[in-house]
Amino acid sequence: VAAQKLTGYDVAEMVGKTPRLWGGQMDKEFYTRFWQTVKTERKVFSGVMSNRRKSGDIYSVQATVSPIIAQNNELSGFVGVEEDVTEERKVNQDKVDNLAKLAKFNELMVGRELKMVELKKQINILRKEKI
Repeated sequence: VAAQKLTGYDVAEMVGKTPRLWGGQMDKEFYTRFWQTVKTERKVFSGVMSNRRKSGDIYSVQATVSPIIAQNNELSGFVGVEEDVTEERKVNQDKVDNLAKLAKFNELMVGRELKMVELKKQINILRKEKI
């Protein structure tokens, strides 16, 4: 049920399919590292990935994928948990964008203030010359 809500695919569409059905949004290097970790090294992978819902919308998840090792030490599959972090990442990006805008505005204001100080100095010099 959670996977249906997250991906938009119903159970019948997902059964027998790999996560490639909704994944495949990351670059080749990402998947190389991912499979190296869970398949070759047989370690837990944890990271943020982008996926595509059935509707076509891109979303971000914090994913944890673990290899399943059978008693005979054979790799028998994988189990994964994903948490939708799309909104959290958007909010964080908005914060970064707003801070960048504020920094630029601050830079402009400091420059304006410095120009005002210089203009006041020039006006005072001109006033003293007239006296």
